[in-house]
Amino acid sequence: RDVVCTFPSAMQVLASANKKFDEKGLLSDLIFPQTTSGEQSRQGQEAPLRKTQNAQPAIGAISLAMHDALQEFDVIPDATCGHSFGELTALCAAGWIDRDTLLELAIKRGRLMAEAGGNQNPAGGAMLAVQAPLEDLEDLLKKFSPEVVLANRNSPGQGVLSGSTAAIVE
Repeated sequence: RDVVCTFPSAMQVLASANKKFDEKGLLSDLIFPQTTSGEQSRQGQEAPLRKTQNAQPAIGAISLAMHDALQEFDVIPDATCGHSFGELTALCAAGWIDRDTLLELAIKRGRLMAEAGGNQNPAGGAMLAVQAPLEDLEDLLKKFSPEVVLANRNSPGQGVLSGSTAAIVE
């Protein structure tokens, strides 16, 4: 919040994101909710931001805002890289896609992922990055299948498990 309020370019990113974000309310209100007291109130404010249709545009907007703030100090990357959603922000930072495209893709990606997963698990889902050989993860999943799946193979020694929150916690 301090960075966004200090750097006009960062504030402009959130203003642009707010215009593109067509969910109920402003994206910036989800990212920076009003101050509240009590753990239950705070968790209630966090819940909407944790939904992928909101989280992905928020990550894109904040990443772009931080990028812009760094550029005001002439911090410009020589190279960029990203993984999963980070590929979009890396492409934007490298100049391969423009700012509007990043925000539009983040909003669309969040919406499509929410639609793809929303009907299968109305109670909500979770993901867990696990540092273990992929073969071991595949063996472990035999116990939990089909409720937990190997959603991403990040490297030979790390994967991402995805499923219901209860199954991931177990």
